[in-house]
Amino acid sequence: MEEKQLLKQLKKGDQSALEIIMHNYTGYVSAVTANQLGAFVSEETVEELASDVFFALWKNRRAIKACRLRGWLASAARNKARSYLRAFKVPCDELEEDSIIIDDGSVFVSLERNEQRRAVENALKNIGADSREIMVRHYYYNQTTACIAEEMNLNRETVKSRLKRGREKLKTLLEQGGYIQ
Repeated sequence: MEEKQLLKQLKKGDQSALEIIMHNYTGYVSAVTANQLGAFVSEETVEELASDVFFALWKNRRAIKACRLRGWLASAARNKARSYLRAFKVPCDELEEDSIIIDDGSVFVSLERNEQRRAVENALKNIGADSREIMVRHYYYNQTTACIAEEMNLNRETVKSRLKRGREKLKTLLEQGGYIQ
């Protein structure tokens, strides 16, 4: 069943549409959640938060716009993960020196990822507002070119060409910065 049809059925309260969406997107929602939480949480926590996302989808089903299901799910998953992290505070007096283990490898990997993220963010700032918005919609919110074209009142081929130009410019900027060889 097509996404637009699934959303129509979901808005009408059809639970089978929710089941299909859960079947199609559970892996995606779990991956977004796990990426936000990092390696320090259990699979059960990721599954629980993914379930919370689908429960929120059901509760808010009438407010979701066509072509935005995947983006809505990603946003909801990130927000659930961030809320979990904010709520998960360990008092300092409960930590013992022996219980804190620092893996130098993971620290360096984390620092490298943060540096790469900053480099991409800086490069995105320099590719032009139109291309940047389209790239963020496509790669961050996972919107299709058809959906982007519809929402931005553009031709689909225009969206595709701006994506291509944006990727080329991004690649050039990252090469100049020494992040890509």
